[in-house]
Amino acid sequence: MDTKLMNATTDLTALVPGLRAHGRYHIGPCPFCGGEDRFTIKRTDAGDLWICRQCGDGKYHDAVAFRMRAEGKSFREVTQDTRYEIRDTSSERRSSPVPRVSNFASAPDEDWQTSRLVAQKRAAATLWLTDDEPPVAPEITRVVWHYLRAYRGLSPDTIRRYMLGYVPEGAQLGDGSAYPPGIHIPGMVDGQLWYVKARLPRAARQAAAGHGRRLPKYMMLRGSRTALFNADALVGARVAVVVEGEFDAMLLGQFLPPGWAAVTMGGAATPPGATFLPYFGPLERVLLCLDNDDAGQRALAAWRGLLAWAEVAPPLPGGAKDVTDFWRKQGDLDEWIKQCADTP
Repeated sequence: MDTKLMNATTDLTALVPGLRAHGRYHIGPCPFCGGEDRFTIKRTDAGDLWICRQCGDGKYHDAVAFRMRAEGKSFREVTQDTRYEIRDTSSERRSSPVPRVSNFASAPDEDWQTSRLVAQKRAAATLWLTDDEPPVAPEITRVVWHYLRAYRGLSPDTIRRYMLGYVPEGAQLGDGSAYPPGIHIPGMVDGQLWYVKARLPRAARQAAAGHGRRLPKYMMLRGSRTALFNADALVGARVAVVVEGEFDAMLLGQFLPPGWAAVTMGGAATPPGATFLPYFGPLERVLLCLDNDDAGQRALAAWRGLLAWAEVAPPLPGGAKDVTDFWRKQGDLDEWIKQCADTP
């Protein structure tokens, strides 16, 4: 695929939700690191260009570079991906100024999945170490265990079922990518590993800040590809509740009745693409419960733009920001779910 044609015909604003138009610029949250107005798309004659003030390198990049980063693909993979239907329609009559690119995606290759699954199993085993197993100091695992149980509300069964793991120290993998410390959350769909997201510990972020580098709370491992977390739970379900993050989805899932499932795309800036929209088709209802903040409201609008029949879930009482915040405030999730069920 000719890169000039791909750049000229890719509408980046269609791939990034929550942007506001300012002349030839579109500004809003970064699909990679969040925020509110750090991401900018600039319209040019040669195609859309993008830049992020937080996680970028201070330079504008093209649509090919965007897809390489968003999908975890190499330049060769992006430019030779024939599943993206891009045609030179310059001589055709158009109903819209710029044709949009289909955003189907696939899981990473088998080698990536195998190596990351082995590492994830090792990280998961760390959480279950006993005092007489020395690889990791027991006090460290107890702190992490307390965080997952007391701060996130996750049961031991949930922790094990979702294969959550803990990596005490960062490392460098054989392919040169970083393996950050923290709690690692794998994203599995239909038996395939799509991504691993690390929840970085505060100490690591503070240490980086001391060296003038700002790290996000969450970091996707290199090669990961965005996916619908807990998508398999929608198979055979009647109702889906869409939340903003994996921890919210896991916590809420512990309270949902049979036939209900909690899912997430892992962040406010990421709506479901064409790969995952079909999971919602057979459902009777889709309830949107995004965070109670500006980013959450933009995400809500993006989801409703894709699923016009989706409903907005009843607000969480007490002004709670999200499901986990509501639970921490001793909120009654069972009663809230009953209200969701009773709302027509």
